[in-house]
Amino acid sequence: MYHLALSHPDIGRRWCNAARVGLGRGSGRDWWWSVNLIRKALGGWPYVNGKLLLAGVSTHHMPLPDWLDACYMLIWSGCDEKDRIKLDLELSMPPAGTAVRQSKAAKVKMAQSFAAD
Repeated sequence: MYHLALSHPDIGRRWCNAARVGLGRGSGRDWWWSVNLIRKALGGWPYVNGKLLLAGVSTHHMPLPDWLDACYMLIWSGCDEKDRIKLDLELSMPPAGTAVRQSKAAKVKMAQSFAAD
């Protein structure tokens, strides 16, 4: 890795992108959605982890996609309708300054959703 780091001037960006791809594939979701939910959970970790443990959900024995689902439902179920919409918007926002590639199909779907509203 040391030699690789010396061979590419933009290796930090490459490693960051590889980590994002890995998280996206490992979570089965957009990487930024997973990062946003994980950050939110870490912000209230004693509460979130405690509630999940009481429900039999352990980070040590559960695949990441399932843990994300359980964590999302824990947070989501404690919200009213307005806060649920806010939560979904917050989780769907890519981090500031991050360019996110979208497929042509995703762009068309987004345009159709916008036109329907």
